[in-house]
Formats: sequence, structure tokens, C-alpha cells
Amino acid sequence: MEYLRLLAEATAGLVVGVEERDPATLSHRPSMRGVKTLVAAFAAPESPRHRDASVLSAAGPLLDRLERMQRPDGLFDSENLASPPDTCFTVNDAALVLDVIAAHPDPLLEGVAERIRALLLRTVEALLVGGVHTPNHRWELTAGLLRLHALTGDARLRDRADEWLAEGIDLQADGLYSERSPNYAAYVSNPSLLVIAEATGEERYRDAVRRNLAATLDLLEDDLQVETVQSRRQDQTERFDGRSFLSQFREFAVADGDGRFAAVVRAILDRGVTEPEIHLAEALARPHLAGALPASVPWSSSGTAVFASSGLVRVRAGAVSASVFGGSDVPRHRRIASGLANSAVLVRARRGALVVEAVRVSPHFFGLGPFRPESIVAGPRIALSSRVEAGYHQPLPASARRPDGDYELGSEGRFFGSMSFPSRSSSTVALETRAAVSVDEDGVELALDFAGTDTSWVGEIVLRPGGVLSGVEEPADGAFLIPAGGTARYRVGAETLEIGPGTGSAPDRPPVFDPGELVEYVGGRDRIEGLRLLVTGRTSAPAVLRLRFS
Repeated sequence: MEYLRLLAEATAGLVVGVEERDPATLSHRPSMRGVKTLVAAFAAPESPRHRDASVLSAAGPLLDRLERMQRPDGLFDSENLASPPDTCFTVNDAALVLDVIAAHPDPLLEGVAERIRALLLRTVEALLVGGVHTPNHRWELTAGLLRLHALTGDARLRDRADEWLAEGIDLQADGLYSERSPNYAAYVSNPSLLVIAEATGEERYRDAVRRNLAATLDLLEDDLQVETVQSRRQDQTERFDGRSFLSQFREFAVADGDGRFAAVVRAILDRGVTEPEIHLAEALARPHLAGALPASVPWSSSGTAVFASSGLVRVRAGAVSASVFGGSDVPRHRRIASGLANSAVLVRARRGALVVEAVRVSPHFFGLGPFRPESIVAGPRIALSSRVEAGYHQPLPASARRPDGDYELGSEGRFFGSMSFPSRSSSTVALETRAAVSVDEDGVELALDFAGTDTSWVGEIVLRPGGVLSGVEEPADGAFLIPAGGTARYRVGAETLEIGPGTGSAPDRPPVFDPGELVEYVGGRDRIEGLRLLVTGRTSAPAVLRLRFS
């Protein structure tokens, strides 16, 4: 079949790279992935290296490396020490390799299979009691438990898997998992839930994946980049390539006859498959993945998609695509941390190859940093709003005073001090920020309005590099300033973007984007890579920023 041939040829091309890597430099996950690559290239009938014994010569040293790295308790160390979930990434890869060998047996693979089985059996006792760190780890670990149950028949493994499954799948109403991460959906939650569905025979786990993929369609750009601004994981500041979802989209395109998913699969194949060894191993173990695709149906069209649980609105208007985000966790938790959606990006927009990576707004207000909306309301004009406060604390009442001056160290919400803050009254200074965002075929308009204290603010527009920028001045810190009344122009190929109007700068409007004390106090950096443009203003007057494509 053409699909298998394409994957097999690409995987065979990876064999030399696996052979050339020194196993001593690899951790357990790339070691097992190397074994998977070699076995898939050897086993696939469509592979140029099919049943070429030399392909398996590198498998022995990789398995040696895995056996040396496996701890006496059966677990593996990586960044997380003695990690059950990290071990299960290797367990699930190893079990998939056994599935490939079972579907395409060959005497030369028997020794590989025997060593993999022994490695898997050594993990059982530790995984029966092992815990996790993150939401997606539960499903990776559960999939590993169920694969080991299929291998051993040990009922304890199924019972432990059922304990995890009893917590319920963390799929939000908008179709994204609780971590909102395309990366972890593609690499962990979705593939794990498909294994769980097959092992348990329960359709609800397949349906969770189906719903996530349907939601992902509205996050997918024409170049197959997936929106990540809403993510609570590392990919919130990274680009994510939707080609990683290939096997999952193909699963449901074939099984359900879904033309939208088929269109995505064809777009991935046209653009070029990434990580072909993953998808080849899946297809060799589950031949239905190579089945005929239904006719394609466009996966995107003009309109608005609301991800209410994630605080994200996606808009397509002709050739313009935009994301409007108001789902940061920072206002609620008052910190920036792993596992939270930290982004202050309000708008992303693109047309063709011209990409606006970010629009952010930061009032200068007690170091509280950029405008991160606490609410987002979809409509013809998408409404974003937040209120921030800072206090000046009054003297302690007589009943709370201490003659030794030794008061409790605590937080007043913004900073810490030995001040017994709960016992004090305070005078509050507040700032409300409101934005109304409209998207049409010409671009994006952002209207800003403020209430409360009078202070300066800076708007930052970050452009993806690769074009020609004009109509700007360059102040300090590598950012460009749009002059008062002026318009910046940015050209990428045949696409042009006009940004403005500019407001210039003045002593009362310093062109400095404030990332906030949460970042700066520890010497951190909250810089979005790209060409940075700034506009300035004061909260005493409304302002409008327009991004117009032509």
C-alpha cells in the first residue's frame, strides 16, 4: 500500500542515523526508539531494508544499553529519578515493538523479542505501586499497565489500571485535555487512550480522542502549525507541528469515514511526514491504519470557534486566521509556574506566510506585569477584561501591635513582608483594562479602554522574522517604535501588513514593555522571539490598534 511504502522508505532512511549514534550517549527513551526504528525498517514488507539482517546489528548494543540503565526495581532514571511514568514511555514503545514482531514474525527477531519481554517483566512490581506527576502521566501509566497485563495475564495490573481510570478522563467541554497542550495530546494522552480503548473494549476512550481531534481542527493552521497559546505546558511558548497527529487522524478518518480528518492526513502526507518510524510501527501493528481514506472535506472554513474552558477564541475570516486569548491562569493563582497557562498574549494573527506572533499590552502598575484577561466573551467584538489592585497599608490597630516589633512574615498578594498584613486596613489603587477585538478579512482591530488610576502603558506587536519592515524608529532594547501618527509596514512575499496608528513616546509614555515583577525579580526573561514593535499610551485615554493585511 502507498501509505506503508511511504512510511517504510522514510524509516529505512533513518537506519544509518541510528547505527551511527553511540548508545552510551543515549537515555532509555531514545534507546528504545532506536530499537523501534530498526525493527520497523526490518519488518515492513514495503521497506527497502525488509529482512536485511544488517539492520538489526545495532539493536543489540541499544538493548545492552537499556539493560544497563534499568534499575534493580525495574524503573529507569531520566530527568525524573526512578520515574514510573517516564519508564512507561519506554514500556509502551517496547510493547509496540512486540506487537510489530508478532504481526511480522521472523527468526532474526526472536532474540530481540525475548530481551524486550524480559525488560518489560522487570517493570511490573514497580509500576503496580508507582505514582505520577502530571495529568497526562495517568494515561501513559495506565496504557503501560494494560500492555503488561496483556503480556503477563497478571490481574493485579488490570486492577491498578482500573484505579487510575476511575478518576475519569480530563477532557474539557471544549475538547481539550486539562493541560490544553497539543504536544501532550499528540504524544501522550491520545495514543495512550487508544491503547486503553483497545485493551478495555470501551468506546468512551476512543470517543475522547475523537473529540480532541475534532477540537484540534479549529487550532490547526493551513501550514499544519497548531495553536499553543492556551497550553499549560512547555509548548505554550513554542510552535507545534500538527503532523505529529498523523496516526490519530488516520485512525478516525478510516474508521469513521471522516472527510475532515482525511483532508488533514493528505495535507500531512503532501507536506512530508515527520517521525515516520512512529507511524510505521503503529501501522504494522494495526493494519487497519493503512486502510483507504474517504474523500476529503475541508477541515476549516470562515467562522468562529470558542474554546470556553480554555479562554480561547479562534476566528477565520477569508485568508485571515486569528487567536484571541483570555485564559491565563496567572490572575487566579498570582504566580507564573509549570502547569499554568502563563501567556499574556492577547492576539495572534496570520495571513499566508505573514505571521503576527503576539500582541501584548502592559500597563505600568506596581510591577504586576502585562494585561492578562480574567474574562473573555465571544461575539462580533471579542471582549477581554481584568482588574488589578495594589494597596497602601495603614498602621496596625492598638490590639495588634507588638512592643518587640516582631510581626508575622506573610504575603499581601503582591509581595511579602514582616508586617502582619491581615491585621491592617489598606487603601486600594485599582486599574481596570478592557479590550474589544474584531477580526475580519482585512485583519484585526484591538480597541483598548481603561478605568482607574492614570498611568502609562505599552503595547507590543511581535512579527515572525523573514520579511521587510519599514516606517519605524529603533529605540533601546532592540524594539522598534511606531512614530506618532505613523504606520509600520511589514512585507513577506506577496503579503503586506500595516500596523498603527503609532503614538510615539514621551516622558509620560516610556517605550518599555514591563514583563512584571514575577519575572524580573528573579532575573527572568519574558521575551517572545521575533521583530518587536511598540506603541505607547496612557490609561486616561482610549486607544485603537489596527493590524491590516493586504
